Amino acid sequence: MAYKIIGDSCTDITEEMKREGIVSLVPLTLSIQGEEFIDDETFDQKLFLEKMKASPECPKSACPSPERYMQEFEG
Repeated sequence: MAYKIIGDSCTDITEEMKREGIVSLVPLTLSIQGEEFIDDETFDQKLFLEKMKASPECPKSACPSPERYMQEFEG
């Protein structure tokens, strides 16, 4: 039986699990003062933390949409 596990980008998986291709991650969206950051392989953590430190507002996060999970499931 074939299977695939799909989680959001906060899912804690090992490098081995990523290489096996059984687990796929869908990125969360983080925002600070209207600027959005996608939590994927392009995410610049240092820049995000600098913007967070400089912002008077708390950062926000959003779960991936159901459509995005479905795209990952079908792909």
